Amino acid sequence: METIKIPLGYYEIDTEIEESTDIDSINAPSIFYLEEAARNNNIIILEMEKQIFKVGDRVYDFYYGWGTITAKREDFENTDYIWVVTFENGYIEDYTIEGKYEITDKFRSLSFTEYDFVKGGFSQERQINYHDYIGKWGKFWNEGDKVVIDTLAEIDTEEYGRMVFGPYITNMYYDNFEPLTEEQLKILNLE
Repeated sequence: METIKIPLGYYEIDTEIEESTDIDSINAPSIFYLEEAARNNNIIILEMEKQIFKVGDRVYDFYYGWGTITAKREDFENTDYIWVVTFENGYIEDYTIEGKYEITDKFRSLSFTEYDFVKGGFSQERQINYHDYIGKWGKFWNEGDKVVIDTLAEIDTEEYGRMVFGPYITNMYYDNFEPLTEEQLKILNLE
């Protein structure tokens, strides 16, 4: 069995792979075809882009707005479209594993953040659920200001959806909050 390292990312060209000892890449339109091509040629994939989404994720698509991933289709006849998204406007749509509406789309459209084509904002980086950190120690700061260490008391949303963070010791809100690590808690004797 041949072992190769697949570069991270997805490919748009579907090509067949012949058995050889010098394969450096596999081109396939989706993860399904990539895995199938590897299996058919006795190739072990060592590295591949991790799965971005999971059932229950709140996601945004420019055309449909906000929705939730309600299912992962594992035995659907068209294996290119595995995510089922139920949107707040009532639409239910299928997406590829990487968040494309159509497998032939050049760009992904499912995002963890709201976006548009003027201001941008598209992100497939999983967002921190700051509500999990209420009552936990963290660092608060505004740009160019000193860092305050306290426990997170509340989270508020200002206009334009920007989150701000309130510590227990003051009625002031900060633009930034970062939870303290276990190591930082030990060093500061805040366990």
